[in-house]
Amino acid sequence: MSLTVRQRIVVGIAIAFATALIAWAVKYLLPEPEPSLEPRTLVSESINVDCPGNGGQKCSRTWTTRLAFPHAGALKIDYKVPDAHCGPGHFSFYVDGSLVGDTGVLGWKGNPLGLPVEASIDTERLTEGVHELVLQGFGEKGGCNGGIIGSHGGTVTVTLL
Repeated sequence: MSLTVRQRIVVGIAIAFATALIAWAVKYLLPEPEPSLEPRTLVSESINVDCPGNGGQKCSRTWTTRLAFPHAGALKIDYKVPDAHCGPGHFSFYVDGSLVGDTGVLGWKGNPLGLPVEASIDTERLTEGVHELVLQGFGEKGGCNGGIIGSHGGTVTVTLL
């Protein structure tokens, strides 16, 4: 069976219309794919915080960063003191002003007390969007710390789970 020119034109228009309709349906009617829920490192940074004018063990300054969450999830915060660290301390982490965890007392490489030099903190689930992460350092008397913290540092790695 052979088609007339007019019939071929009608078939061509019908195929083009059907193709356009399918493309529209795929774009606008199918659900958005779920975002990747694989763990994603949001920050991995070596930090150093000076504590000017400090008269005690709470550092007068904090380290702050903003984190963009592409989806809701919990955080895993890893903190490790640097090899040059020479006194004990602990480090509190806050998200949007609320305490989410503390490292407990960390030591320094080769410390005689056997204190750990790294810690991990797991947070509760947080909403999608931008959040502020703050680290507050506290010294502990011992090692090179005679009772006043002058500075602190370490490596902070934050992973969205």
